[in-house]
Amino acid sequence: MNIDELFRAPAPKRKAELGMLSSSGAPPAKLQKTTSRTVQSRNTTVEDVPDDDEDGMRGGASAGATMGEEEVDDDRFFGDGLTEQERHIYSLVDQAENVDVAELDTSALKKVMLRFYKALTKNQGLRAKHPDEPTKFIDSEIDLDAEARSLAILATAPHLYRDAIRLGMPQGLIALLTHENPDIGIAALEVIGELTDDDVINPEEAEVGVEDLRGIRDFVAALLDQDLLQILEAGYRREMDAEPEPDQDPAATTAARDETLWKYLTVLENLLAVDESLANRILTKTTFMPYFTETMRERAFTPLRSYIVELLATMAQQSDRVRDALIDQGAVDSVLLILSAFRKRNPDHADHAEYLANAFSLLCCLLGTSKGQSAFRAAEGLELMALMIQARQMARIGAIRVLNYATLSLDRTEAVNMAVHAICTAQVLKCVFPVYMGADQKKMSRAFKAEYRAHADEEHAVSTVVNLLRAVAMPGVDGEEEEAERRGEAKERMLKKFAERGHEKVIQALDWFVSYRERVATVDANQEDEGQVYLDQLEKGLFTLSQLALLLAILCRESAEFRDLVTFLLDKAGIPRAAVADVLASYLGHADPTAVQDVADVGRFLTVDG
Repeated sequence: MNIDELFRAPAPKRKAELGMLSSSGAPPAKLQKTTSRTVQSRNTTVEDVPDDDEDGMRGGASAGATMGEEEVDDDRFFGDGLTEQERHIYSLVDQAENVDVAELDTSALKKVMLRFYKALTKNQGLRAKHPDEPTKFIDSEIDLDAEARSLAILATAPHLYRDAIRLGMPQGLIALLTHENPDIGIAALEVIGELTDDDVINPEEAEVGVEDLRGIRDFVAALLDQDLLQILEAGYRREMDAEPEPDQDPAATTAARDETLWKYLTVLENLLAVDESLANRILTKTTFMPYFTETMRERAFTPLRSYIVELLATMAQQSDRVRDALIDQGAVDSVLLILSAFRKRNPDHADHAEYLANAFSLLCCLLGTSKGQSAFRAAEGLELMALMIQARQMARIGAIRVLNYATLSLDRTEAVNMAVHAICTAQVLKCVFPVYMGADQKKMSRAFKAEYRAHADEEHAVSTVVNLLRAVAMPGVDGEEEEAERRGEAKERMLKKFAERGHEKVIQALDWFVSYRERVATVDANQEDEGQVYLDQLEKGLFTLSQLALLLAILCRESAEFRDLVTFLLDKAGIPRAAVADVLASYLGHADPTAVQDVADVGRFLTVDG
């Protein structure tokens, strides 16, 4: 199927080729009535459709007959040309229009669908009959638009999604997406957005049962089986590639285009929330990605660009293939370019703040692989993050988080290269250790009450310090003599930082260890569900406690001076050295296998008394 052919001009000079859902235009078979449920519609209700037969195309079979006498010479679609099945359907609709419906149940949904199919059948017939005379089918187009929007009422009744499938709603919506009038296609797009909205499909934010969720997923699957993804791609491509008319205002044209593209992105986002595997299909089966990355490279801020960055972050989280493809296409450079605009200034308004947050989220996703870390280092991302932290603007909040992700040990060689570059070239220690020591927390809290969290700041700072020290201090890393020398220099700089100013950074680590240990201890360890115990402990800061234990263990291994100080401080706090080893042992039980040997090597330094 050539998808491009499905999107034609609003009033083409040729006969419509849109196929009916059945040879007669009738909807699928009727359904058995289900338990009714009172609902409140957000946008439309069943009663929104007038019951007056004199209202244009809504008049059922009688209106069709009238049109057959006055306007239609060919009786293929109206008048005597109606089949018995079509007459039966129109009769059912006429009867249904006289019924007052306050609750959406299966019967009411069938009423909505019958009206919809009646409007669709008449519009297709008139378009085929009068392809060059828009005045002959414009009224039916208005009716079809209204009936299409009435389908959004299904969003208020998640229990009826499976019934909607059997009634043919997915096929009907797809037929509208490929309608010759783009306004009708946009209406269908909006309806699909409503029916797959997060308020409907997210069980954490809506009272949706398991079976209802399965029905919603089945509904989405039915849409995808009707080539929804390819139709969305074709529509998006059409909008992106369209040339503005010479007499049109460029700004107004761009705004209108972006508004339409936003609706396509909304549907994509909703679909990804239902089916995470869709990210791979978008990458491999469509041409969305080149358009997304091209838009992301634009310098000026637009809400559409911000939305694309957010959508790419979601896709990169869901799919390693998407993440790798983005890295290969230079997404790390593009995101750093976005962030650089906020190095010395704060976002002007909430949209810019969201844009900044989305960019940081995408960058953290890209840093989830050693290839992304390498691209980040090569693009001087460390230097940019250091400047952002020193500038003390809103971007500082995300920059310290990025440093944590960038220095994670995903690949031993890259971790060492990153640490050496951070310490010896990017001067990261000058900005990280002040955050580690709690500098500017009050100032940041006052300036950015809604965005700033002091505990997140300190957790990212602790992890970054541990990542760097672990990379340069751990044995067993191969390399050239020059690389070994640089690594040794970086290690010496790190240890000097902990020794300066009366070992204040070691003391800070002990204070935090005591504090986090007390927090984690508040979790009831006698719960039957061990997994829940672990999750509760993580919520209280178990990971940061483990990082602090690892930091103390490395310091004890590297210097007798540090070992004596740590022992003294632990004794002063009434904590046995074995407590640090116990935390490490617990961490070993959940750690990445690549980290096990590293932790075990240092843990033994805390198990010997004296």
